[in-house]
Amino acid sequence: MKQPYLKPITTCPDIPGNTYEQNHASSSQLSKQTIRPLKNNFIRIKRITFLFICTIMFFGISYSQENPKIDKEILISQNRDNEKSIIKIFNTAEKYYKKGSDYYGEALKYYLRLYQYAPENSAMNYKIGICCLYSSNPKRALEYFIRSYPDVASDYNLHLGRAYQYNLKYDMAQKAYQDYYNTLKSCKKRAFGKQLTQLNKECEFGTEAIKDTLPVFIKNLGPVINSYYDEYSAVFSTQNDSAIFFTSRRPKREPKKIKPRTRYNERILVSNNCLYKPCEEAVEPPFFGVTYNQTLRSSKNLSVSGIVDEDHLLFYYKGKKRNGDIYAANIVDNRLWNFKKVRGKLNHIAYQETSFSADGDSSKHFIDIKSSGRGKKGIWNTAYFVSNRPGGEGGKDIFKCTWKKKLKFKNVENLGDHINTPYNEESVYVTPDGQTLYFSSNGHQGMGGFDIFKCEKQSNGQWGNPVNMGYPINSPANELFYHPTADSMVALIATTRDGGFGGLDIYKVQKDPRIPFELFGTIKSGKDSSIIAATVSIYNYEKDLLISSTPQDTIDGLYSVLFDDKGPYMAQIDAPGYRSFIDTLDQPTKRHDRIEENYFLEKLKYPFTLMGTVIDANTGQPVQAEIVFKPIDNDSIALYRVASNKLNGNYSITIEDKASLVFEVNATDYFPYKEIMHLKQNPNDIEQKDIALKPSKISYHLTGTIYEDETNEIVNGKVSFTKPGEETPFAVSKMDTLTHKYLISVEETGPFIVQVDAEGYFFLNAIQEFKTDSTLELRNFRLKKMKTGAKIVIENILFNSGKSTLKPTSYPELNKLATLLIENKSVKIEVSGHTDNVGSASINKKLSKARALTVRNYLLSKGVEAERVNYEGYGFDQPIADNKTADGRAQNRRVEIKVIE
Repeated sequence: MKQPYLKPITTCPDIPGNTYEQNHASSSQLSKQTIRPLKNNFIRIKRITFLFICTIMFFGISYSQENPKIDKEILISQNRDNEKSIIKIFNTAEKYYKKGSDYYGEALKYYLRLYQYAPENSAMNYKIGICCLYSSNPKRALEYFIRSYPDVASDYNLHLGRAYQYNLKYDMAQKAYQDYYNTLKSCKKRAFGKQLTQLNKECEFGTEAIKDTLPVFIKNLGPVINSYYDEYSAVFSTQNDSAIFFTSRRPKREPKKIKPRTRYNERILVSNNCLYKPCEEAVEPPFFGVTYNQTLRSSKNLSVSGIVDEDHLLFYYKGKKRNGDIYAANIVDNRLWNFKKVRGKLNHIAYQETSFSADGDSSKHFIDIKSSGRGKKGIWNTAYFVSNRPGGEGGKDIFKCTWKKKLKFKNVENLGDHINTPYNEESVYVTPDGQTLYFSSNGHQGMGGFDIFKCEKQSNGQWGNPVNMGYPINSPANELFYHPTADSMVALIATTRDGGFGGLDIYKVQKDPRIPFELFGTIKSGKDSSIIAATVSIYNYEKDLLISSTPQDTIDGLYSVLFDDKGPYMAQIDAPGYRSFIDTLDQPTKRHDRIEENYFLEKLKYPFTLMGTVIDANTGQPVQAEIVFKPIDNDSIALYRVASNKLNGNYSITIEDKASLVFEVNATDYFPYKEIMHLKQNPNDIEQKDIALKPSKISYHLTGTIYEDETNEIVNGKVSFTKPGEETPFAVSKMDTLTHKYLISVEETGPFIVQVDAEGYFFLNAIQEFKTDSTLELRNFRLKKMKTGAKIVIENILFNSGKSTLKPTSYPELNKLATLLIENKSVKIEVSGHTDNVGSASINKKLSKARALTVRNYLLSKGVEAERVNYEGYGFDQPIADNKTADGRAQNRRVEIKVIE
């Protein structure tokens, strides 16, 4: 089985406080300071020693990545002019690679810069693949491994198999694993044989799991919660408008250089309810009743173990690398109060107890763990926790114990071999009613690494067999700390996924309650069963609202309508010369049901057909509209109706008798069209009538030209609109090469954030808000070329008052800057921090430099190379405005970017 994310997949990870081996010993990593009672028999000690030795042996056999040589001369020969620079980049990449997996992320940045000089080099592709696979880009590894050759390294096929597994190509993964096995000598085959069996089981399970995708969305909680370092063990508190407590290994202060993810101790952080709201700053939880800057701090590791939300109790681990205990604290207004060590048999002096969860009476409200004279006494039935104490199945196991009183527990018992395995079980959670147990395991059948499993309590009080929660909750990566929230549709999880911020990140698992389905079938003539050119229009009959309109494919003789969810739908089937037919649709019971409905239409003897197109009067684009015939004396009744096709605007409506009727066309965001038609006066059986609808919404237009700041030359760039608080533009316009103008049209006045981009230029941000008395505004923009000496002020880079920590609103701008630098790899910059003149010069200079360092490290975490970003703090030495005014001081408090090469 595999490790949390970088270590050999056979080892048992000990996440600090919860999983990582750097902080806690597994059953084979025992503290030298622990004095063992003599009754710990010799046989058990021999067994532990043997397992530890086997682990080391397998470590060397399979997962110590090789270091094939890259010929520098090949790189240099491609670009002699930059020989010194290439050698420097090469040496840096090799240095980080040799340091091991903790530094693969850094090595990857430099190898990718060299890649342009030798894209076919087998050793280069192998090393980039290794760096991707064992950092935060595992899926990307495959594209590099397949450009390499099997003879580049003896472990090539092993890592290739892992890369295939991450990309859900399980058949190819199995072949690669078998190819690796075939290259081993007999003694190593025996050592790898058991692991091969397990890998094949993972691939077989994964093949079936991805066939039945779970209806969930998995969303990263973003850079406020997650960082380059590991974040995990998040719990949700409903107390005081709710908050999220979680464990992080990020440093308290920004280091000058990015360190390995395992470098720093664990800390407990708390943020707001960012499941549904924008994330606010994540801080160490303050104490209750004292000043805000007094927080839960320790020289030891502090990590979240669990929460009993009904009692507002946070459980946390406190300890060193090899031992520690579980404590509890009351949550009051998202602050902590009354820190107490859990008593009784739960904590063990010689072993590690990490994850914790308790069921009980959900009618209780608060347990005061400090004084028995205050608060209601809660009643817990059973507590569950993870420990590596003896009496288990191997590795870490899940144990249970009985509540005695207060924070005291008794009667510790292992959950048994149908829950626990010889490998590791982690991150346990039991629902408040005590009926459902969630945990992670790398010993049960899964997709690879740690998977999340679920158990239901049986009528006899015993736990049923664990069930894998399936894809995409589980994946070939590690999934840990599954924690349901007060919202039954939402849970929290820690895992590594593409697009993360580095290491373990915290994600939101959002259940999708919808039941998508497909309606399909054929529409034929009732007279001769021939396929006819019919249209299926779908209506919500409760709201009398047109949903969609789909024509039948007359070649295939089929129609098909896809629905996002079940609902009160009816289908209206129309064809020229045939009587319309209306059918109420059956409700599907399963996701992706296929409901077949075939229809036979009655041919009319004397039909009259009106056909044509519905378009936008301003743009000429097709419009999906509803076309209705109504009686002249009662406009609330629709005698006939049909929908125009949204792709081409075509419609066709057939009526039985020519009469005087009201012809009406309606579409969302358009003024209706209406006229009285005296059909008896029309001698024909068919008539063409095209309709141009006028938009009912006012559109606002921004236009202008982009110039270079110094030369006034026209720049071929683009302009985009983004809504405040969002990162993805909703409207983009490129410069027209003939008119040299851009044009963006929107339907709201704003304000919007305007971004102007052009290759080789700094981007520019501005605010745009339209006036209601004008729908057209002319606005030209000037961009600065990215050349030596050029400076720009990056707007909206905000820090918490008096600190060097970034506010979340800064991330969109810094992400844009990082993208710009990645796209312009030859540019080297200086990040400079500036302040106003309030306060002492020394304090301001120190603060400005710390803020510049924070910005630099953020850019580095996004993939910008360290040697391309210098930083400096100038305090108030370089003002750009008068410090005598509030506006001037605001302008002087800035982050500036200067091109130095």
